[in-house]
This record gives sequence, structure tokens and C-alpha cells, in this order.
Amino acid sequence: MTALPSLLSPALATGVRGRVLALALALLVALLLWIGLVAPLLGWFDERQETLRRQQAIGRRMAALVQTLPDLQAASDAAGARAARRREALLDGTSDAVAAATLQQLLDEMANRAGLRIGSVEVLPAEPAGLYRAIAVRLTVNAPWPPLVTLLQAIATANAPMLVDNLQLRSLPRSATDTESPIDVTFSVIGYRSARTSGSDETAAVAP
Repeated sequence: MTALPSLLSPALATGVRGRVLALALALLVALLLWIGLVAPLLGWFDERQETLRRQQAIGRRMAALVQTLPDLQAASDAAGARAARRREALLDGTSDAVAAATLQQLLDEMANRAGLRIGSVEVLPAEPAGLYRAIAVRLTVNAPWPPLVTLLQAIATANAPMLVDNLQLRSLPRSATDTESPIDVTFSVIGYRSARTSGSDETAAVAP
């Protein structure tokens, strides 16, 4: 009976070492599989998730931009309409002389509607005014006060922007109730035309 432990002990030790070795090999294989397969797959999955998040963020930004397109289009249309109104309000003419003639015609029409006649007209030298050309004429009018006021109001409210400058009154009525006596009035009227509607040297000089 004493010989049995000595016979079994080497077998028992060999069995334990075998199991330990088998477990170590299994762990090594699992580690190799993790390093070679699972870890790359997890890395690819993380990268894919990050790519999807970026794509989703881009998609949300694009959707937000698409929602602003109607407002942007409306703002663009409004800006175009304002620009068109400004162009229509300017004096017609591809040169200062043509624009001055247009201004004189407009003033003659206003004077006729006011019930008076313009005595004389002097075309003043045009001057640069940024993107525009300031076209000025000097008028002399002899008429009673009411039609003069009507003419000045028509100039102030005209579609084409006009300014009255250097107004001079002579031969004033003797009393405030005298509205029929004619008054000698001299004043300048300034209108504007686009500085880009002509290829002349004077226009090119003011162009930015």
C-alpha cells in the first residue's frame, strides 16, 4: 500500500501540468484572436460609428440650410426689387447732357401741372456723387406764391430723387394776404443718374 502514492504522484503531477499548459495555450490563442480579429473589428466599428456621426451632423446642417433657402430667396428677390426701383428712379440718359434734358422735361411737366411756366433754365456742370452723377439745372420762375408752392412740393415728392438748392426769392408780396402778385424765384434742382450707364471718360473717372 505504501508504493501506491509513489506510483500515482508522477501521473497526478503530469495531469496538472497538462491542464495548466492547456489553459495557458487556450488563453494565448484567445489573446491572439483578440489582437488579430476582435480588436481590429472593434476599431473598425468605432471608426464607422464616428463616420456615421459626422455624416449625420452634415445631414442636419444641410437640412437646416435647405430650410433657410426660401428666406434667402425672398431676401434676394427683395434686394433685386429695391435695386430695380432705384434704377427706375434715376434720371434716364447715357450721358450728363441727356440726363439734364430729361430733368428739364420733368420740371416742365411739373410746372405745367402747377399752372406756371419756367422763365429760364441753366444747365450746371455735373458732379460725381459716388456711384452716381449729380445733374443740376438752375431755374428762374415768375409766378404767384400758390403755384410756386405746388411746384416745389411736386419736386420734393417726385419718383426720381430731386433736391432743391440755393433758393432765392425776389419781389416779395407787400403783405401776407397778397397771394396773387408774382414772385421772382431762382433755385437749383439736382437729380441723379447712374455713373455706370456710360462709357465716356467722365463716367470712367468716377467708377471705383
